Amino acid sequence: MASSSSSSSSSVILFTPGQHTPLIPYLAAIHASCITHDRTIASFIPPLSHEKLLAYWKDRIAEVSAGTRLLLLLVRADDNDPATTSNGLLFHHNHNHNPAVPKGTHVMGIVMLDMPPSETSSFRAVVEKLLIHPSYRARGGATALVDALEREAVERGRTMLTLAAESGSLAESVFSKLGYTEVGRIPKYGLSPSGEFKDVTFFYKSLET
Repeated sequence: MASSSSSSSSSVILFTPGQHTPLIPYLAAIHASCITHDRTIASFIPPLSHEKLLAYWKDRIAEVSAGTRLLLLLVRADDNDPATTSNGLLFHHNHNHNPAVPKGTHVMGIVMLDMPPSETSSFRAVVEKLLIHPSYRARGGATALVDALEREAVERGRTMLTLAAESGSLAESVFSKLGYTEVGRIPKYGLSPSGEFKDVTFFYKSLET
Protein backbone atom coordinates (compact mmCIF):
# COMPACT_ATOMS: atom_id res chain seq x y z
CA MET A 1 0.00 0.00 0.00
CA ALA A 2 1.77 3.10 -1.21
CA SER A 3 1.87 5.53 -4.06
CA SER A 4 1.89 4.75 -7.70
CA SER A 5 1.87 5.68 -11.37
CA SER A 6 3.22 4.14 -14.50
CA SER A 7 6.41 5.23 -16.18
CA SER A 8 4.28 7.43 -18.42
CA SER A 9 0.85 8.62 -17.24
CA SER A 10 -2.03 7.39 -15.13
CA SER A 11 -5.59 8.35 -14.29
CA VAL A 12 -7.96 8.06 -11.35
CA ILE A 13 -11.45 7.01 -12.41
CA LEU A 14 -14.69 6.09 -10.71
CA PHE A 15 -15.72 2.47 -11.05
CA THR A 16 -19.02 2.27 -12.92
CA PRO A 17 -20.92 -1.03 -12.53
CA GLY A 18 -21.61 -2.60 -15.89
CA GLN A 19 -18.97 -0.58 -17.68
CA HIS A 20 -16.11 -1.69 -15.45
CA THR A 21 -17.43 -5.03 -14.16
CA PRO A 22 -14.96 -7.00 -16.37
CA LEU A 23 -12.17 -5.54 -14.21
CA ILE A 24 -13.27 -7.46 -11.09
CA PRO A 25 -10.66 -10.25 -11.50
CA TYR A 26 -7.92 -7.62 -11.68
CA LEU A 27 -9.17 -5.93 -8.50
CA ALA A 28 -9.05 -9.32 -6.81
CA ALA A 29 -5.50 -9.82 -8.09
CA ILE A 30 -4.30 -6.51 -6.63
CA HIS A 31 -6.03 -7.37 -3.36
CA ALA A 32 -4.27 -10.74 -3.26
CA SER A 33 -0.87 -9.28 -4.15
CA CYS A 34 -1.01 -6.82 -1.25
CA ILE A 35 -1.87 -9.62 1.18
CA THR A 36 0.84 -11.97 -0.02
CA HIS A 37 3.55 -9.40 -0.84
CA ASP A 38 3.12 -6.98 2.09
CA ARG A 39 1.24 -9.09 4.62
CA THR A 40 -1.42 -6.38 4.54
CA ILE A 41 -4.40 -6.90 6.83
CA ALA A 42 -7.12 -6.91 4.19
CA SER A 43 -10.02 -9.26 5.00
CA PHE A 44 -8.38 -12.59 4.09
CA ILE A 45 -5.72 -14.95 5.45
CA PRO A 46 -3.53 -17.13 3.17
CA PRO A 47 -3.84 -19.54 1.56
CA LEU A 48 -6.07 -17.27 -0.50
CA SER A 49 -9.15 -18.49 -2.32
CA HIS A 50 -9.68 -16.94 -5.75
CA GLU A 51 -13.38 -17.67 -5.47
CA LYS A 52 -13.65 -15.87 -2.11
CA LEU A 53 -11.78 -12.85 -3.46
CA LEU A 54 -14.04 -12.64 -6.50
CA ALA A 55 -17.14 -12.98 -4.31
CA TYR A 56 -15.85 -10.22 -2.03
CA TRP A 57 -15.44 -7.80 -4.94
CA LYS A 58 -18.76 -8.73 -6.48
CA ASP A 59 -20.38 -7.85 -3.14
CA ARG A 60 -18.57 -4.51 -3.07
CA ILE A 61 -19.69 -3.75 -6.63
CA ALA A 62 -23.27 -4.50 -5.58
CA GLU A 63 -22.86 -1.82 -2.91
CA VAL A 64 -21.55 0.59 -5.54
CA SER A 65 -24.67 -0.13 -7.57
CA ALA A 66 -26.82 0.51 -4.48
CA GLY A 67 -25.17 3.90 -3.96
CA THR A 68 -23.66 3.08 -0.57
CA ARG A 69 -20.06 2.78 -1.75
CA LEU A 70 -17.59 4.45 -4.10
CA LEU A 71 -14.71 2.64 -5.75
CA LEU A 72 -11.90 4.53 -7.45
CA LEU A 73 -9.24 3.01 -9.66
CA LEU A 74 -5.72 4.11 -10.48
CA VAL A 75 -5.20 3.19 -14.13
CA ARG A 76 -2.20 3.42 -16.40
CA ALA A 77 -3.07 5.59 -19.40
CA ASP A 78 -1.91 5.12 -22.96
CA ASP A 79 1.64 6.29 -23.53
CA ASN A 80 0.53 8.65 -26.29
CA ASP A 81 -2.27 10.27 -24.24
CA PRO A 82 -1.68 14.05 -24.59
CA ALA A 83 -4.07 15.03 -21.78
CA THR A 84 -1.66 14.67 -18.89
CA THR A 85 -0.49 17.05 -16.24
CA SER A 86 3.14 18.05 -15.82
CA ASN A 87 3.76 15.27 -13.30
CA GLY A 88 2.31 12.61 -15.58
CA LEU A 89 -0.97 12.12 -13.71
CA LEU A 90 -4.39 12.65 -15.22
CA PHE A 91 -7.46 12.69 -12.96
CA HIS A 92 -11.12 12.08 -13.77
CA HIS A 93 -13.47 12.90 -10.92
CA ASN A 94 -16.92 11.91 -12.09
CA HIS A 95 -18.78 9.41 -14.20
CA ASN A 96 -19.14 11.84 -17.10
CA HIS A 97 -15.38 12.03 -17.53
CA ASN A 98 -14.58 8.33 -17.30
CA PRO A 99 -12.44 7.27 -20.24
CA ALA A 100 -13.00 4.06 -22.16
CA VAL A 101 -12.84 0.88 -20.13
CA PRO A 102 -9.16 0.37 -19.28
CA LYS A 103 -7.28 -2.85 -19.79
CA GLY A 104 -7.27 -4.94 -16.64
CA THR A 105 -3.49 -5.07 -16.69
CA HIS A 106 -3.46 -1.25 -16.53
CA VAL A 107 -5.26 -1.15 -13.17
CA MET A 108 -2.62 -0.19 -10.61
CA GLY A 109 -4.51 0.74 -7.47
CA ILE A 110 -7.80 0.86 -5.61
CA VAL A 111 -9.49 2.82 -2.86
CA MET A 112 -13.08 2.68 -1.58
CA LEU A 113 -15.44 4.89 0.38
CA ASP A 114 -18.14 3.20 2.45
CA MET A 115 -21.11 5.55 2.86
CA PRO A 116 -23.54 4.49 5.62
CA PRO A 117 -27.17 4.78 4.47
CA SER A 118 -28.33 5.88 7.94
CA GLU A 119 -29.90 9.35 8.10
CA THR A 120 -27.91 10.11 11.24
CA SER A 121 -24.67 9.17 9.45
CA SER A 122 -25.31 10.99 6.18
CA PHE A 123 -22.27 13.25 6.67
CA ARG A 124 -19.81 10.44 7.45
CA ALA A 125 -17.94 7.86 5.40
CA VAL A 126 -15.18 5.30 5.90
CA VAL A 127 -12.07 5.08 3.72
CA GLU A 128 -11.30 1.44 2.94
CA LYS A 129 -8.91 -0.75 0.96
CA LEU A 130 -6.25 1.66 -0.26
CA LEU A 131 -4.31 -0.92 -2.25
CA ILE A 132 -1.50 -0.27 -4.73
CA HIS A 133 0.05 -3.03 -6.80
CA PRO A 134 3.58 -3.80 -5.54
CA SER A 135 5.01 -2.99 -8.98
CA TYR A 136 3.73 0.61 -8.87
CA ARG A 137 4.83 1.92 -5.51
CA ALA A 138 6.31 5.28 -4.46
CA ARG A 139 5.08 7.24 -7.48
CA GLY A 140 2.21 9.32 -6.05
CA GLY A 141 -0.67 6.93 -6.69
CA ALA A 142 -1.90 6.64 -3.11
CA THR A 143 -2.02 10.42 -2.80
CA ALA A 144 -3.82 10.69 -6.15
CA LEU A 145 -6.42 8.13 -5.13
CA VAL A 146 -7.11 9.68 -1.73
CA ASP A 147 -7.25 13.22 -3.13
CA ALA A 148 -9.79 12.13 -5.74
CA LEU A 149 -11.77 10.18 -3.15
CA GLU A 150 -11.95 13.21 -0.87
CA ARG A 151 -13.32 15.34 -3.70
CA GLU A 152 -15.97 12.74 -4.43
CA ALA A 153 -16.84 12.57 -0.73
CA VAL A 154 -17.32 16.33 -0.50
CA GLU A 155 -19.57 16.31 -3.58
CA ARG A 156 -21.80 13.84 -1.75
CA GLY A 157 -21.82 15.73 1.54
CA ARG A 158 -19.55 13.18 3.25
CA THR A 159 -17.26 15.60 5.04
CA MET A 160 -16.18 13.47 8.02
CA LEU A 161 -13.95 10.58 6.98
CA THR A 162 -12.64 7.84 9.24
CA LEU A 163 -10.37 4.87 8.66
CA ALA A 164 -8.27 2.22 10.33
CA ALA A 165 -4.69 1.21 9.47
CA GLU A 166 -2.26 -1.27 10.93
CA SER A 167 -0.04 0.52 13.44
CA GLY A 168 3.48 1.01 12.12
CA SER A 169 2.46 0.19 8.56
CA LEU A 170 3.10 2.18 5.41
CA ALA A 171 -0.63 2.92 5.27
CA GLU A 172 -0.45 4.59 8.69
CA SER A 173 2.38 6.80 7.45
CA VAL A 174 0.56 7.66 4.21
CA PHE A 175 -2.62 8.79 5.94
CA SER A 176 -0.70 10.81 8.52
CA LYS A 177 1.05 12.67 5.70
CA LEU A 178 -2.30 13.28 3.99
CA GLY A 179 -3.65 15.18 6.98
CA TYR A 180 -5.57 12.48 8.83
CA THR A 181 -5.60 12.86 12.61
CA GLU A 182 -4.81 9.86 14.79
CA VAL A 183 -7.54 9.14 17.33
CA GLY A 184 -5.88 6.24 19.09
CA ARG A 185 -4.69 2.67 18.86
CA ILE A 186 -6.30 -0.59 19.84
CA PRO A 187 -3.77 -3.31 20.69
CA LYS A 188 -4.06 -6.67 18.95
CA TYR A 189 -7.11 -5.51 16.99
CA GLY A 190 -6.19 -7.03 13.61
CA LEU A 191 -5.04 -10.48 12.55
CA SER A 192 -2.25 -10.34 9.96
CA PRO A 193 -1.79 -12.79 7.07
CA SER A 194 1.10 -14.29 9.04
CA GLY A 195 -1.29 -15.13 11.88
CA GLU A 196 -0.01 -12.45 14.26
CA PHE A 197 -2.24 -10.05 16.13
CA LYS A 198 -1.44 -6.44 15.23
CA ASP A 199 -2.28 -3.08 16.75
CA VAL A 200 -4.56 -0.89 14.65
CA THR A 201 -4.57 2.92 14.51
CA PHE A 202 -7.79 4.86 13.91
CA PHE A 203 -7.87 8.18 12.06
CA TYR A 204 -10.31 10.89 11.05
CA LYS A 205 -10.28 13.88 8.75
CA SER A 206 -12.81 16.69 8.44
CA LEU A 207 -13.29 17.96 4.90
CA GLU A 208 -15.43 20.93 5.91
CA THR A 209 -14.13 24.28 4.66
